[in-house]
Amino acid sequence: MSDHDRTTSPPWVECHDVRGLDAEATADWLRQHQDRIATEIAQAGAVLFRETGIRTSADFGRACQALTPTLLPYIGGATPRSSIEGLVYTSTEYAAQASIPLHCEATYLPQVPRRIWFFCRVAPTDRGETPLGDMRRVRARLPAALVDEFRERGLVYLTNLRGGPGFGKSWQQSYGSEDRDVVEARLREQSAEWTWNDDGGLVVRMRAPALLRHSVTGEEIWTNQAVNWHPAYFGPAHVAKMRAAFGAEARFPKTVTFGDGGSIPAAAIETIAAALEAEEHAFAWRRGDVVLIDNEVVAHGRRPFSGERAIDVAMA
Repeated sequence: MSDHDRTTSPPWVECHDVRGLDAEATADWLRQHQDRIATEIAQAGAVLFRETGIRTSADFGRACQALTPTLLPYIGGATPRSSIEGLVYTSTEYAAQASIPLHCEATYLPQVPRRIWFFCRVAPTDRGETPLGDMRRVRARLPAALVDEFRERGLVYLTNLRGGPGFGKSWQQSYGSEDRDVVEARLREQSAEWTWNDDGGLVVRMRAPALLRHSVTGEEIWTNQAVNWHPAYFGPAHVAKMRAAFGAEARFPKTVTFGDGGSIPAAAIETIAAALEAEEHAFAWRRGDVVLIDNEVVAHGRRPFSGERAIDVAMA
């Protein structure tokens, strides 16, 4: 690992010290170098461990716990993903041809993960990068008036979760239970508002700030997922199809408004999306690569790909 200038460099540093080490040796190395890694994370935002000898999701999970012992379950998350091994999950299960814009994970929940781990179990043959971006730089690109409006009004993230077959996630998948009482208890823990529909579906509203204070530095950082949740990001044709299928925007599988219920203009989403895209930095995945990210400041996304690709995720 080397010196890093966060104002001009990609938001990560590369580490080759674990190249080829098996899972147990990698975990030992991580434990022994916790202070060094913490320093690199604080300076750069992420560390890319190149070509480790880790090969399985279970071994990846154990390596993560060597440095971040308490991994988090993915409960109430809007992204479609599946549990692979313990608290190791698949990365977002969207169509391979789709792009995912930069976002900090689960910033719509009260307990925002401080760290995100990624592991390349199968490297894509064509693209499929996981771009990273420093959200401090994104904020600097945005008009001050837009930032002020988002700060003052806050956001409401709305999900319409199906109860049976259909499009999008079910509430059973999202909250990990078939029992409504269990689901409601988890919703209360997350300070969410909810309504059960007559058709068995569940509407969830999550209020969240548009900017968050970093838990260590106290710096106010642009961390919201307005672009990812807003239909306008996907273009007019997509919005027309969604309206034909679901009617009003409030019935879409997911959407976002200002905290007072006001609509977020498409022009604002376009401005934010352009700033996010301008701050994307990417590397080509290699088998065994592991990335550790400060989720409070560095966002991640996904580029389209073809063929096989298997990137595991863990949160802490």
